Amino acid sequence: MKNLKRLAPVFIVLVLAIVVVFALRATPRPRPVSTPTPAQDVESWRAYQNQEYGFELRYPPDWELRQETDSTNPNEQMIISLASPLLQSQQQGASSPLVADISIGVRRAFSLKQLDQELQEQVLESGYNFIVNKRLTKINGYKASVMTIGGYGAELNIYFPNAGNLYHFLFSQTATLQELTWTENLILSTFRFLDN
Repeated sequence: MKNLKRLAPVFIVLVLAIVVVFALRATPRPRPVSTPTPAQDVESWRAYQNQEYGFELRYPPDWELRQETDSTNPNEQMIISLASPLLQSQQQGASSPLVADISIGVRRAFSLKQLDQELQEQVLESGYNFIVNKRLTKINGYKASVMTIGGYGAELNIYFPNAGNLYHFLFSQTATLQELTWTENLILSTFRFLDN
């Protein structure tokens, strides 16, 4: 009984250490965050409209919009990317910024069904299921496929089918809709197709 009393503090310290380790592992990874004031009005934001691809959105004046000409995916044309002020400051001095908070691309004459088939083929080829979760939903009244792709460092991908094309939003700093910053949610809420 005396030995048990001596071991009790050691046991308590051990349990606390285990709890701390698991709490640290569950802590979300740091990410660029823009914290707008509640009075911020999206109507005062910059407007971007693309007649060729038929969509528009708004973004804060302190975010950088880049017209994209290259794409890492030969089947998808990147159109624009948006970088928050924090991300811009982290990339200052870099010869070419490689990261954006939000990238938007389009796949012409492509459907959600074709995307599913392509992703399944990639999973079969690699032997690794990199699709963490996937669901169909509506965003701004538009049908959307929302998926998290990747393991550690996973990225949120939102696909909007419209007029036979597939529009792709890539949020490179977050993995789920619930992790989007307030500003990212507002940007997404301003997205509209011009034909609707």
